[in-house]
Amino acid sequence: MNAVEIEEAISKLAGEPFDGQAFPWAFLEAFGNKATTINRLRSGSSNASDVEGGVLQRNNIHVAVMRDGAVVQRGTPDELYESPADIYVAGKIGSPHMNILKAVVGSDAKSLETPFGVMAAKGPAASAGEAALIGIRPSDIRLAALGETAIPSRIHLLEPLGDVTIVSVEAKNEMLRMVLPEASATTMKPGDYTSIVIDPAKIHIFRAASGQAMT
Repeated sequence: MNAVEIEEAISKLAGEPFDGQAFPWAFLEAFGNKATTINRLRSGSSNASDVEGGVLQRNNIHVAVMRDGAVVQRGTPDELYESPADIYVAGKIGSPHMNILKAVVGSDAKSLETPFGVMAAKGPAASAGEAALIGIRPSDIRLAALGETAIPSRIHLLEPLGDVTIVSVEAKNEMLRMVLPEASATTMKPGDYTSIVIDPAKIHIFRAASGQAMT
């Protein structure tokens, strides 16, 4: 279903008399869920809700990311998070949003020249000198261990969120956000210096011209 069809189905549902027992299933159908999926939920075989009359599906969940009325990518939440098809999808999946930085494909076509130095790439189909964008999830940046090769940075902002803290740091004139356990951030304050590590194996690489993922 495209965005227009979903909107029409939801509008039709909204105009019908409300039936508390039938509504969850009609709502799922309006969003294009297959009859087999709805039947499994009805039977209880995949319904994880512990609320009477509730519907909660944890398995076989698929998401479609849309842009301008067209589907850009379909997949499970994990698939979209780990392998976004383009920079648009990468920016829609995950919170905090992915850090995006400019880079250039190295002369060997196997490395990336980044603000933090040369990084090995995960075998992108790219040409030497091609402009690229690298995406780094905040959860894929960590504090460096003592003696570890790291990127010097300065703490810009702290955002405590209960058991985790979003930490914004400035490194090589770039602003990055990372997510740390609350205990790791309790002694930090803006202006402090620290060192961070980015795992090259976890970065996402996109073509600067089109935004498409390099694979």
